[in-house]
Amino acid sequence: MLETLSIENIALIDSCVIEFGRGLNILSGETGAGKSIILDALGFVLGARADRSLIRHGESSATVKGMFDISASVKTKAVLDEYGIECDGELLIVREMNSDNKNTVRVNGEKITLSMLKNITDGLVDIYGQHDNNRLLSENNHLPILDGYIGKAIETPLHELKERYSELSSIRADIKRIGDNSDIYKRLDILEYQIKEIETADLKDGEEEELIKLNDKYSNVETILSSLNGVYSIFAGEYNETNVADAIGKALSELGKVSEYDADIESIESRVSEIKDEIRDITRELSVLVENVEYDPVDARRVEDRLDVIRLLKRKYGSSVKDVLKCLDDMKCEYDEYSNAEERLDELKKKYILIANKLLQAADKVSAIRKEYAVKFEEAIIKELEALGMKGSVFKVDLKGEADIDSIENISPSGYDNAIFLISANVGQDARSLSKIISGGELSRFMLAIKNIAAKSDNIDTMVFDEIDTGISGRIAEVVAEKLYSISKDRQVLAVTHLPQLGAMADCHFGISKSVVGNKTVTNVRLLDSNERTVELARLIGGSEGSKFAALHAEEMLEKADIFKKNAI
Repeated sequence: MLETLSIENIALIDSCVIEFGRGLNILSGETGAGKSIILDALGFVLGARADRSLIRHGESSATVKGMFDISASVKTKAVLDEYGIECDGELLIVREMNSDNKNTVRVNGEKITLSMLKNITDGLVDIYGQHDNNRLLSENNHLPILDGYIGKAIETPLHELKERYSELSSIRADIKRIGDNSDIYKRLDILEYQIKEIETADLKDGEEEELIKLNDKYSNVETILSSLNGVYSIFAGEYNETNVADAIGKALSELGKVSEYDADIESIESRVSEIKDEIRDITRELSVLVENVEYDPVDARRVEDRLDVIRLLKRKYGSSVKDVLKCLDDMKCEYDEYSNAEERLDELKKKYILIANKLLQAADKVSAIRKEYAVKFEEAIIKELEALGMKGSVFKVDLKGEADIDSIENISPSGYDNAIFLISANVGQDARSLSKIISGGELSRFMLAIKNIAAKSDNIDTMVFDEIDTGISGRIAEVVAEKLYSISKDRQVLAVTHLPQLGAMADCHFGISKSVVGNKTVTNVRLLDSNERTVELARLIGGSEGSKFAALHAEEMLEKADIFKKNAI
């Protein structure tokens, strides 16, 4: 159950704290006052997608906190335990989003990811909005709704069906990959050529790097020789009368004359002595290098040709020598497999028939369960519709679809069934598809019926309805209000409405209004007392401000609602 919702800097809401109660919580207010903002904030804290447009204008971040009583929610506590989050029966979710669209989520003080949040809140709150009507009208969603009603009875068979489908798909892919006999021989010829091409090259790991270095040396041999000769000439004294080593020797002799008089000079003398020996060694090595630098055009050509071979193989089989060698191993394995392809194909085809039969059996089992529960679902929906003022309605689940071993491709991961909801809201009319005959008010009641049934099977603690009253008025509005109240006896219900009938039935009635503070529009939310409720209901009835007749009507509606509540206990 949602206990508290704290909102900061969401759309028109500057800051507000809403303490919801058990039973039926009604939110009402003028159009554009910000009723839907509260539901957006609730969806945000539950993990719904949101962008920075949700942040109040002029602010850099927005925060929503939700406190839930989950003492009776076994599923939620199990997920929290899986994530290692401590819980004593209360769940505090804090979600913040900044102007960079970055989200921070904490649950009971522990920082978590958005995907973890969605897992935690799954099944905690069911939010119904206007878009759900379109979802209901789409026949593609009817089968999942039926499966949701069936619940645990279909979970294991459906899981087995999906496993068999995945297994058969894998076998299909293997058969397609191997192909028919003509494809096998073509592939063998290609593999044989490719394997021979790589093996003939006799590639070695690390060889390419060595060849590149050698190729660079051959390509720059003139530059290398010129530089070495220049350095040797400097060290050997070809540009001066004295070479570098002799010059250092003279410097060393001069230092030797005075080193005994100063310790620092003695230290320098020692270091110069070491340099002299090093210079002589370097000069000798330079001489050897100059003599040994040579250009072998035959070897240079060999290196270039070898690099061309390696580059060609890399273009065809991998981005590196290591990748090419890995490709060679894979092709050898594939060659071995194709060498025995006929036997392998026979095995796969036999296995295909075996798994296809198991898939068909699993699909038949799932279909049988759906047909059994479809009758119960029809009865449950009709009962709900009658309670919602649609007596005489006919509701049918039209289940179609079949498959056999010759049409196994008709089976999907959900089976071969196709479900279409058919309804007749008026006596004497044939049941037809929802989208063709149902009105807005009838659709709202039909959705309410489905939501109520789903809530019972899913044990949802909190149900939220955004303008469930669309297309509803008069006595039907009273019926919907009574139904919502009946639902709220077993769970918490939050409803945004424009109907006074729903407002009169509230256990907690919140008024949403907006005002201008400074230069900013601000949405305000407050729990209405008895007098304020009368005023709000009078406004919803449509009376002008201060209308005595509207106020009297509002008081009458409240009295009537109280009588219904007492009799409903």
